[in-house]
Amino acid sequence: MSKVVGVRVSHRILAIAEKMVRLGLAKSRNEALNILLERGVKDILPEIRRAMKVEEKVEEYEKEEGIDLGPVDLAEFVRRERSEWTT
Repeated sequence: MSKVVGVRVSHRILAIAEKMVRLGLAKSRNEALNILLERGVKDILPEIRRAMKVEEKVEEYEKEEGIDLGPVDLAEFVRRERSEWTT
């Protein structure tokens, strides 16, 4: 099942989609954009999985320490924690 979503795309992405249609790689700009999105999803999924693992670890840490960090800048959190380990 698909849903209609209004989205702005860069001129570069639109030009690629139109070229895909012109070259017969897609039947329409819609199909071309969906192809581009699907291929991009494959590239981003490993990054999402890593971020989810980090999120899980932060939640475990919160439970162990009895704290709620709320929304957190993970890079800053790690720097702060590391500095406490070395002092």
